[in-house]
Amino acid sequence: MKLKLTPLALASAAAIMSGAASAQTAVPSKPTFQPKSYFDAGANFVMFDGDALSNPDGEYNAMALQGRYGYKFTSIFSVEMDIAVGVSDAEADDNVFLTTDTISIGTLAGLYGRAGFNPTDQLHLFAKGGFVGGDIEIDIVDQFTGQSLAQGEGGVNGFGVGLGFEVNATDTVFLRGDYTRYDTESDGGFELKADTYALAVGIRF
Repeated sequence: MKLKLTPLALASAAAIMSGAASAQTAVPSKPTFQPKSYFDAGANFVMFDGDALSNPDGEYNAMALQGRYGYKFTSIFSVEMDIAVGVSDAEADDNVFLTTDTISIGTLAGLYGRAGFNPTDQLHLFAKGGFVGGDIEIDIVDQFTGQSLAQGEGGVNGFGVGLGFEVNATDTVFLRGDYTRYDTESDGGFELKADTYALAVGIRF
């Protein structure tokens, strides 16, 4: 008995074989990156340079609360802006001129470009750079009389650069830590530089 193959049978067999071959060679595609916004908030420890006023040996340490909003365009590049509000003053004794010097933070804000990479699925490392500005108040008081010898308030602006990391707690929640170096100048030409260390909790949406 001879097997008779009709054109319809041949077409059906070819379709089945083609589908089986496609199933064997199909490779799962990697998920594409979706641009996301993010927000974080936390504490910012500000260490002004010791020679910020007239005290090269002094330490001017202040605390601020900071909030940040950013937008991640790709897995590498982001743009972000932050603002910090002072909650404690930076104060130090000047043992040369026998004064107590205080630097009070009103606000400090920055706009940065950011680039980074993921060494693991849970960790993101980055570097950032941009423009910073804000307003501060300075008060110099005689240690013996308590009299204010000099006082001023004004704006500062300049540049900021830094490094940081993000650790994923979930797909949307992360812990962030970063270091930023401020190099600013007041409206009157007074230089004010600081190292800042921030720790925050954030969400992506």
